[in-house]
Amino acid sequence: PYAERLIVDRAYDTIDWFSACDVVITDYSGLAVEAAIAKKPTYFYLYDLAAYTAERGLNVDLKAEAIGSYVFEDAASLAACIAEGTYDLGALRAFRDKYLECPDEGNTEKLAAFVIDML
Repeated sequence: PYAERLIVDRAYDTIDWFSACDVVITDYSGLAVEAAIAKKPTYFYLYDLAAYTAERGLNVDLKAEAIGSYVFEDAASLAACIAEGTYDLGALRAFRDKYLECPDEGNTEKLAAFVIDML
């Protein structure tokens, strides 16, 4: 039943899809960083967390982060959380602020000043 609702499209970049999506579901991908910048509610589906951690290791313990309540090892819990319809954007912001320097204001002015300085 879900297959007919999936979109597989290689014409657009992942970033392009952010304008159309309500939430982002990812695994260990750097997509989580891009989603945090875009302020998209981000859920982690880590069905193989124990094996992945043992075999490859992790740089960040996502369960210990502010967004830890959005880390799931089973699809049913993930789906239930999304269906609940609530998301703590403050937790996403805390995650973003911890790992990224990404001010919300003044970026256009800073970019314009940089370009003018380069001319």
